[in-house]
Amino acid sequence: MKEKVYYIDVLNVVSALAVVFLHANGIFWAHPSGSTWINSNIIETAFYFAVPVFFMISGCTLVEYRERYSTKEFFNKRIRRIVVPYVFWSVVAVCYCYIFKRTSFSWSAADVVAGVLENRFMGIYWFFMPLFAVYLSMPVLTEIRNKIQAFSYMIVYAIVSISLISFIKPFGFVYFPSSLVVPVCGGCLLYVCLGYVLHRIEIPRGYRYIIYALGLICAICHCCFTIVLSPEGGICRLFKGNLLLPNVMYAVSVFVFFKYNADKLLGGDRTVKLVRFIKPATFGVYLIHLYFHYFAQKCGVDISSIVYRTVGALGIFAASVITVLIIRKTRIGRIICP
Repeated sequence: MKEKVYYIDVLNVVSALAVVFLHANGIFWAHPSGSTWINSNIIETAFYFAVPVFFMISGCTLVEYRERYSTKEFFNKRIRRIVVPYVFWSVVAVCYCYIFKRTSFSWSAADVVAGVLENRFMGIYWFFMPLFAVYLSMPVLTEIRNKIQAFSYMIVYAIVSISLISFIKPFGFVYFPSSLVVPVCGGCLLYVCLGYVLHRIEIPRGYRYIIYALGLICAICHCCFTIVLSPEGGICRLFKGNLLLPNVMYAVSVFVFFKYNADKLLGGDRTVKLVRFIKPATFGVYLIHLYFHYFAQKCGVDISSIVYRTVGALGIFAASVITVLIIRKTRIGRIICP
């Protein structure tokens, strides 16, 4: 009998893989020419759901934490599992930049600390500050954990006041004062609330198909308009932003798709075992995978080639997973790669 794999585990693995593909596809931001511009846009758009889905997973797994343990234990767990690894790998990033990059950065203690908090040494760690803000909001969100209507209200308000208004504002159609954006549902809390509600409710099949269609349309528009509207040497940012409405719809469609189709996609027992093998390493993959990208660059690998940005990205993901699982075999390793 095939062992059951929770769809959130699958989403964790898929999102971690998506992050690696996005960073291996960094050539996109240089606006290359020809077919590279086209395929880099396709990769960028296809995997744009990565960070939003990670926040949605946090909504699924953490909003109801009070039913399992106290708020004190919640923060103790977050410090051990997230804050400590963040600090450790930030120090690693500082050392890497000092040894290999030799930047003109001022290396005073105050500037180093500011550089870490502002992600100057490892830009992809920007994710942590919004994540810490989410954790600090959880004690409030958990108090209304069974009130789906309250979460739904926050979602609708955030989508209208942030996602929709921000998207159409460049067209000059509307003016919406920023003071009307309610802080309680601002920023990445939108995705936390979305993840919690979508996890709790059942969505009829017909509505699912509508969500899939809207998500696909938004992704196609994101890709095509970026290709067409981007100036030479620059990037059109009309669709760039995790909180913009098209990207919210796309992330929701990906989340809902895996919620209802993960079992079908897994197939046999080997795939199930593979997901369970990779799942414990997903956070560690996020922390270390960019070093493999740097290594490829130093070895003279053509990081602009489609082979590197597809097969190479899979290789980086596999190498990161194996490295993290090896690190985790030691006691200290389980602390720095929980």
